[in-house]
Amino acid sequence: MANALAAIDAGCTLVQGVVNGFGERCGNADLATIIANLKLKMAYNVVTDDQLRSLTEISRTISEIANMVPNDRQPYVGNSAFAHKGGVHVSAVSRHAATYEHIDPAVVGNERRILVSELSGKSNVLMKSKALEGNEKASAAVLEILKKKSSKAIILKAPKLLLSSCPARIGQA
Repeated sequence: MANALAAIDAGCTLVQGVVNGFGERCGNADLATIIANLKLKMAYNVVTDDQLRSLTEISRTISEIANMVPNDRQPYVGNSAFAHKGGVHVSAVSRHAATYEHIDPAVVGNERRILVSELSGKSNVLMKSKALEGNEKASAAVLEILKKKSSKAIILKAPKLLLSSCPARIGQA
């Protein structure tokens, strides 16, 4: 991809590539990444803004037609291209997205994903809850999962508490 971009910058007018890099040879240039870089980073007007917004959909459709799993780590159009997980990271994104995102994901038809995990902070939960706002079905499903998890946590913690106190009592008897 870097060679294709450098060639265009040097005056080349034709780049051979394929969407998602699929093809009969390894190392095929990914047109999705080349198009996005040319339009957004190098100011070449190779596609319209509307065409650029369909880039993610085109990439995923081509993957489906080729019966290939889309590459989540693919620049611009991958499912993880705009995913955020760490608490401080998400906090910064919630305040000013450009601190961790080089473009607005919607420009290429992608979307920001906020993940909730052991690395999460308050910002992850707040941003995730805003995403569920107005979606009663999804909110109810999340609440149900949290209730089940919290009831299991209490059950799992209780035996540890009992076991840790038993040896002391037995030793004192």
